[in-house]
Parts: sequence; C-alpha cells; structure tokens
Amino acid sequence: MRKRKITIEISDGGDTNEIFEKVRKALGKPFARNLDALHDILSEYGDGVTITIRNGDKVPENVKKVFNDLQEELPGFSAVFQMSEGQKGSEIRTMKTIQEIVDLASAYYGSAVLFAAIDCDVFGQVARGELDASSRGMRLLADACVAEGLLEKRDGRYFNTPAGAAALVPGAPADLTKAIRYNRDVYPAWGRLADFVRTGRPVERPEIHLGEDAARTKAFAAAMFGRAMGIGKGVVPMLTGLSGRLLDLAGGPGAYAILLCQANPGLSCVTVDLPAIAAEARGYVARFGLADRIECRAGDYHADEYESAAYDAVTIFGALHQESPEQIVDILRRARRALKDGGQVIVLDMMTDETHTAPAFSALFAVNMALTTANGWVFSDAELKGWMREAGFEPGETRPVPPPMPHWLVAGTAK
Repeated sequence: MRKRKITIEISDGGDTNEIFEKVRKALGKPFARNLDALHDILSEYGDGVTITIRNGDKVPENVKKVFNDLQEELPGFSAVFQMSEGQKGSEIRTMKTIQEIVDLASAYYGSAVLFAAIDCDVFGQVARGELDASSRGMRLLADACVAEGLLEKRDGRYFNTPAGAAALVPGAPADLTKAIRYNRDVYPAWGRLADFVRTGRPVERPEIHLGEDAARTKAFAAAMFGRAMGIGKGVVPMLTGLSGRLLDLAGGPGAYAILLCQANPGLSCVTVDLPAIAAEARGYVARFGLADRIECRAGDYHADEYESAAYDAVTIFGALHQESPEQIVDILRRARRALKDGGQVIVLDMMTDETHTAPAFSALFAVNMALTTANGWVFSDAELKGWMREAGFEPGETRPVPPPMPHWLVAGTAK
C-alpha cells in the first residue's frame, strides 16, 4: 500500500465539490464527485492517507462530516483542518486513527533522540565536519536523527538539514538548543504523569529550578532566555509605540525587556523576578549593554506592591499559566495600581479556547505546568479577559503570535 500526504486549500465558500476536485488533482486520478467514489479512491492508499485542509475554519460542517465519516470507515485515514491565518488556534483535528495511536505510543523516541543529539553536540560536530560515527552508540544516534528528519545521510556521511543548521547548531541564527534543553529537563516529570493524576500534586518542586539548585537554576534561566528571545522576535513587532516606564513582572532572565528596549529607544524598564532569576537577568542585561535602561529587581509578583501610578505599561509574559484564578486577579489588581490611567497591561501566554482542548499544544502545556507547579494550567482567553475586567481593565482583542509557538497576546487598558 502506498503512503500519501495531501494538502489542499479551500476558498471562503468551500463546498464538497471543490474539495473533491482538489483531492482528485492532488491524487492525479479521476473519480466521481460523491462520497462513495472518494471512499474508494482513498481506500487504494491504505493506511497512509493524511489530508490537511488549509482554511479549515471556512469549510461547512456538512463537508467536515464527509471526512469524519471517512475516518471512521478507513482505519488509516486522517484529516487535519488548519485554521486561517490570523485566527486563534492552529488546527482542528479529527479523532486519531489506529495507526496514529500506535505512532503516539512511541512518539517519545523522537524526543529522546533530539535531546541526546543536542547533549552530544551532534549537530555542531556535523557543522564543523568533526562527527565521528565509528562508535556503535554515535552511529545509532546519528542514524536515528536521519530517520527523524533531523539529519541527512549521503554516501555514508551525515549532513545538517536547513532547519537543523539554523536551529540545532549552537550559536546559529535561530539557535533553539537552550530552549529545547528545558523540555529535556522536564522529560522525567512526564513519566510520572499518572502519579500527578492520582495525587493531584506536582511531581517536581519548582523551587529546584528557581534558586534551590544553582546548576538547575542557571540552566533553566539559559533555556528561558533562548526561548524568550525566539518568541520575542515575533511578539515585539506587535507592540509598537512603547515609551516611558515599563514594569515587566515575572520577567525571567530579561529577554523580553532587552528586546523591547532595543526596539523602543524611549523606553526604560523595571523587570521583576525571584532573587536567583533576577541575578541571572542582570548578567544578560549587562551583556547587551542595557544596564542603564533596565533595572533587574529581586521580588515576588505574588506579594510585591509597586510605585503607585508610576508606569506607562505592565507586561506579564509567559507567567500567569502557573497561577490560580484568584492569584491572577490579585496580580492584575496590583499591576493596575502601578499603572497610570490609560496605561496598558499586556499579557502574553499560552491560552486555549473555551473548551480548554485547543490548540493542542496549549492543552498539553497545561499538563506540563501541572507536573511542575502547584497551580499550573492553561486558561482560555475569555477567562483572562474576565479577570482583566475584574481588576479594572478593558481588554482588547486576542492576537495570535506568529508561528511556531501558539502564544496569544491580550492587552487591557486601565480604566
């Protein structure tokens, strides 16, 4: 049986006939424009058919039902409805096929290969022409990287892919190695998910990487800095015209403050985080030559009171997902007291729709936070807007951040 992946794009008024015609062209075989004929043609491709439908939110419900029915009848058929650009979320998935369930059971193989390859500097060695794959372990790891599409292999030699050269080689333009190491560090916690379900308590104490363990804290700060620098390059262009004083709560190692000050010459910033993290932030800020504009203040946004009506904007980036609803309202209220009238609180975070199940990455990230923090989860944008109103803000629209991360941005104006 042949494996086939098909991507089709649907117009605003997409209907069944349009989908049938585009599938016909993608497969290169004619068939009658009806469900039975579509069923027969897809059956020829066995258990390897995945159809991705771009602008899936524009597809009528009766057309989506066509694909859901096919998935029930064909064990290997899968359909993915991607949402239009600018719409919240990333995709609406149908139920998994049997083959996809089997694939999911071993999906962690690929993650483990990626983590080990970064730890062993496989991609850096390949870039420098230094990889020695003569040992059994390195050969197996390098071949697994090829199988996962992380490396290429030609004539017995290994080469970085374009994406790998940009993101997996230390020091490369889009270096993600430090950010990926955060995922590696929480990897053991995911193996204890059943323990969390049974007890309701996190399986790892967050204090370990927030100051208690110096090595873990430094590694955590480095991972968060790399991750935030990548995300920030997509977020900062969405925040135009910032000036005056900015209060950056739970500012981590200072990446967002650095990027915002670089993009806004008239901006100064006070970034606040726990003492061990604030100390790491000072080092990064000094490295970028911004110590005269960014103050890295040791504090705790769960309890701190800030200068009253002293700031033009408050940012809370990637932090509220570890707080309870009551804590979030309290944090927002104290942020409101720190703002001048008409100032803005800007929240960047993982968020879901009202079902708490989409986007998929955000729903899974909620589990990740619950494994490592007492109140970790991911809230919906509607819930956040309700808390903003309760704290004295008028929230604006929800704006998705450019891929690859499914963060959403919501700003509220102080009333």
